[in-house]
Amino acid sequence: MFDRILPIEDEPSVSIEVETAEETVFEGELQEFEDGSYGYEEEEPVAPVGFNANLALSLDESLLRTTGTQLISDIDADKMSRKDWEDAYTKGLNLLGMKTEQMSIPWPGACGLFSTLIPEAVVRFQSNAIMEIFPPSGPAKANIIGEITEEREKQAQRVVAEFNYQLVEKLEDYRPETEKLLFGLATCGSAFRKLYPDPITGEPAARYIPAEKFIVPYGAVSLRKSPRYTEIFTISKNELHRFQVSGFYKDIQVDEAIPVSSSLQEKKDEINREDPPPTLEGEVELFECHADIDLGEDPDGIALPYIVTLDPSGTIIGLYRNWREEDPFKQKILWYVDYSYVPGMGFYGYGLLHLIGASAKAATMIMRQLIDAGTLANLPGGLKAKGLRMKGDSSPIRPGEWREADVSGMKLSESFLPLPYKDPSTVLLALLQNVVEEGRKLGSIADVEIGDVSAQAPVGTTLAIMDRAMKVMSAVQARLHNSMRLEFRILARLIRDSKKETYEYEVDGPREIKRSDFDERIDILPVSDPNAATLPQRVTQYQSAIQMSATAPQIYNLPLLHRKMLEVLGIRDAERIVPDKEAIPPLDQVTENQMITNMQPVKVYEWQPHEQHMIILESYIKDPVTAAALGQNPNANAIFSAAQAHYAEHYGYKYRQDMARELGVPLPAMDDRMPPEIEQNIAPAIAEAARRLAGKHQAEAAAKEAEAKAQDPVIQMQQAELQIKAETVKQKPQIEKMKIEAGLQKAAEQQATERERIKSNERLASESAIDKNEHFLAELKLQHQQFMLDQQRVNAEIAEKLARIEEMQRGFPQN
Repeated sequence: MFDRILPIEDEPSVSIEVETAEETVFEGELQEFEDGSYGYEEEEPVAPVGFNANLALSLDESLLRTTGTQLISDIDADKMSRKDWEDAYTKGLNLLGMKTEQMSIPWPGACGLFSTLIPEAVVRFQSNAIMEIFPPSGPAKANIIGEITEEREKQAQRVVAEFNYQLVEKLEDYRPETEKLLFGLATCGSAFRKLYPDPITGEPAARYIPAEKFIVPYGAVSLRKSPRYTEIFTISKNELHRFQVSGFYKDIQVDEAIPVSSSLQEKKDEINREDPPPTLEGEVELFECHADIDLGEDPDGIALPYIVTLDPSGTIIGLYRNWREEDPFKQKILWYVDYSYVPGMGFYGYGLLHLIGASAKAATMIMRQLIDAGTLANLPGGLKAKGLRMKGDSSPIRPGEWREADVSGMKLSESFLPLPYKDPSTVLLALLQNVVEEGRKLGSIADVEIGDVSAQAPVGTTLAIMDRAMKVMSAVQARLHNSMRLEFRILARLIRDSKKETYEYEVDGPREIKRSDFDERIDILPVSDPNAATLPQRVTQYQSAIQMSATAPQIYNLPLLHRKMLEVLGIRDAERIVPDKEAIPPLDQVTENQMITNMQPVKVYEWQPHEQHMIILESYIKDPVTAAALGQNPNANAIFSAAQAHYAEHYGYKYRQDMARELGVPLPAMDDRMPPEIEQNIAPAIAEAARRLAGKHQAEAAAKEAEAKAQDPVIQMQQAELQIKAETVKQKPQIEKMKIEAGLQKAAEQQATERERIKSNERLASESAIDKNEHFLAELKLQHQQFMLDQQRVNAEIAEKLARIEEMQRGFPQN
């Protein structure tokens, strides 16, 4: 607060402000001093007050009166600004059909029923919404902001447990009032909730506020940007006295509440009770106005946010600052959350009374006409003769009524004249069905004709049909989700700042960490799904995901997908039904094989001895006893597939270990994200290590293959046969050569003998015999040449076979 504002001579446009202690408040009337300045008397200061103190106990009474009067005027103006919305709401309350209307037209006792279009839409929305936003386990879940660590996951679990504990156990009226809020939201289009610390206990508290009890300027965009908003509430005089004794309210006389004549309130009272509303004896009506007011605390004259509690006459009994002491910007703190069904042209939303009220009114009128027509057709009325004079007035004839008419000299059959009533019109019936159907579509309560869809149709087709039918309700659900998110933020702030700084139950840590748990690292969200308004929608979405996963199961986390499906269906212990692989502990090699045989999930850890695991698993699967036992199992293929997948997972980790040994340095953790520049630097070294490792593996494979062939008895027999054939091939050329030489020698001897014979016979042989011998010699030479060619060919074949034998021998290890 400020002491005096002194003008400076020669500079009338400039002033200086002499500021005293910020928490010192002066009483008394503002006075003008002789020097032309204004201020309070310095000799009348009161003791400094705390930042969170009730300023109504220390501010000047005239300032309080002026502020209260101005606020009452502003509140009345705000109420008048929403008059059109309030009138539409008032007129639409009749269409709820909560009370049968006593009809006197067209005759007393005519049909007074109302169409069930709006009640059906309201109750269906209320029932669906409460199950979506408030499941038995609690309405809240956690979202970790930033890096996800084990410590933050534990913190999130503690925060969610505490949050749901507060809403389910501590705030016993929270769920019943939430159902009232949903009913009011669907009916009039707007509803409000106040979250605040209890003035006595300091514990978080919540209260539903009907729209007619919460006044906001109709042109406001939001509560944060609104210059003021006001809650109208009543408390008992005893409760008021309790707050006054505690110092929360100023201890002054407040008059009892006087019932205010309001068309909206009168209509609600008429619907809720048969008798006139009782007088509000012993109760006090108060206004709690959150407004921006200039009380002189800002040097620039900026209006700051305050919470002002006053009665209808403008008497202020509570005045509190509505910003945090450490906030340099003095931003408004929100204690209320607004819910909107369908946003309208002003601040208040449109409900079902606004959206389908005309359809419900038309359906009510047509339904009454049809029922009245049926009543008249079943119980016809008419005229009866009595002379020529008719007794009675001209009022309409009721069902079963016969009036007397004075006639004379007429037959009995001529003395009765039934009126020509018609049966209920089929045209009206068709029109009624059309009006109701259109209203149900707009109210998003039309039945989805899933049965008309072929069973062979893709899941996406069914999902598209449901999405089209539930589009309006999905949007309402999304707005409801967003409002609850803002509400949970306020409640988290209240839990953090409450007087109880420790958990009331055992947690995985010291109980004193409660206040530090509720920080900005954990965001509290509603468990509802803003993208699916109903259970069938979510079930169909997950069915579609499961159907798609069948085409490429390797890219899906199937256990997680099935767990989510079970959670959507409301089945508890989904983690136990479909265990999370991340939560599976490490097992020894024998237990792993047993779990695989029982079709239970197993997990491979990086630090395990993978080569030993692979050897034991391979031996187990190749064991003939195992093969015989599993061969009779109908799930044998699944078991072997799981074993192969587990084997491959172990091999992947083993390859990683081999690469690390080849590099000579440990590889970074699998979860660590490697910077691009580091990856580019080490990529050549990893490639070279991969080549070396592949070369070693290839050499080892070749050696194993040669060793296996050397130990094979079939290969050994084939090798002996090749050696015998090789010896035979080596001996064959020598035998052939000896035969040729013997033939040549024999031919030479025959030629010499023939010559001797010719000589002894004194050269008696003719020239023809000599020519014959020469011809024979020529043939022998030709045969010799042909033999030499054949020998060269055989030698080439022998060399080729010997080369192949030597190549095969090189493939076997030498002893």
